Amino acid sequence: MPTRFLASAALLIAAAVALMLPVPPSTARQTPMNRTTVDDRTRQRIDRWIAGNGLNPYGDPPDTMYTGGTPLYNERTGVLQDRYLYILVRHPELKEDGPRKR
Repeated sequence: MPTRFLASAALLIAAAVALMLPVPPSTARQTPMNRTTVDDRTRQRIDRWIAGNGLNPYGDPPDTMYTGGTPLYNERTGVLQDRYLYILVRHPELKEDGPRKR
């Protein structure tokens, strides 16, 4: 009887420990949005805009801080978003190259 109890207790403890371990960010799911590609010309336009305006890599002021260290990773859903697509959603004027000032 004590052997069965110890085996059950060990199994219960192992299950509890497994449930308490965090899921590493490397298991982030890709969204359908990540499968969409941003062409090289648009990427270069975004990079020039960021450099020309003194912004951080995400198109925000340089002193911006993010929960989890990046605005691209959603800790609730485990979804990792492409950086260029993130910027284009927030700054749609960068999608098209035109005469207007950015």
